[in-house]
This record gives sequence, structure tokens and C-alpha cells, in this order.
Amino acid sequence: TRHLRRDGSHVDLSFNAVPLRDARGEAVGATGTARDVTAEKIAAATQFENIEKLRLAVDAAELVYWEWERDTDRLHWGRDPSSLVGAGESRSSRWSEYLQIVHPDDRDRYLATVNTAWERAGACTNEYRVIRHDGQVAWLSSHGRTLADATGKVYRMIGVSQDITERKRQEEEARFLAY
Repeated sequence: TRHLRRDGSHVDLSFNAVPLRDARGEAVGATGTARDVTAEKIAAATQFENIEKLRLAVDAAELVYWEWERDTDRLHWGRDPSSLVGAGESRSSRWSEYLQIVHPDDRDRYLATVNTAWERAGACTNEYRVIRHDGQVAWLSSHGRTLADATGKVYRMIGVSQDITERKRQEEEARFLAY
């Protein structure tokens, strides 16, 4: 509950109370504790605001967040990945299935970049094509970073991907016009 202090500021309190009973079992009062949770409430509000800002920035940049757990071969998307890979992809799938939609001409380069990140426990950046479920080819830019457990074993990669098809088209058009 929120209370007004004498100085005009507010304090948020968390109460814990138990009834005091007489010999017949009738409640005749209560005893308990009150704890100041103002700092926790402020921290929670700040965290919520920061998460919301991050979500808005990710949306504005048209990024799709993902997590890949290597040992289980699971790829989890932070939101619907259909804007990247087309309809039909769920928010959770196997990474090995995702690898199959990476364009065959880009697959070896894609794998080399990803494997280097796993081996060196670091970041990786990749630009590659995917063949969407409708057969269209799209260019993606992915940025990921590996995470290690307490023993130092790399077990997960977290990152974001973005559709850069239009940018690649414009680059190709500029290259064509230049030559």
C-alpha cells in the first residue's frame, strides 16, 4: 500500500499480519510487520520502462529477436518470424530445420561464421539469403553472441535478425548503374 509521509513524500509498504485471538477463538486484534518496498517498486517501474524502450527500439529497427540452444537444437523467436522467413514458421523450431531454408549458395559461409562464434565464444555477424516458404528469396542480416555456462561451456546464442532485402536490391542497382 502507498502512504503519505509527514514530509509529503510517499512510502510503499508491504504488510504481513496475523490475527490475535482470545480464548474462544474470536479475533481481538492483529500483530504483524510492515516493510518499506519503495525502492523495489521504483526499481520495478524503471525496469519496466527500460524493457518497453528496448521493445520499441527493436520494433522501430524491424528486428526479430532469437535464441538458439545448441545442445537441444532449439531455435526460439521472440516474436512471429514470418516477416523474415515467410508464413509457416512457428516461434519455436529446430535450428537444423531453419538451416534448410538458408540459401544453398550461402549455407557454407553461414555455417563457417556460426561455427567460429561457437568455437571462440564470441559474437558473429552474418548476411545471407533464405528461401521463404512461398519460394521468394530474402536477404537477412543476423547479429548474435554466444553465452557460456558457469564452467565456460558455450551452450546458447542470442541475437537479432533483420530483413535487408530492399537494401541489397538498392546496392545491386547502384552497382549496376556505376558499371
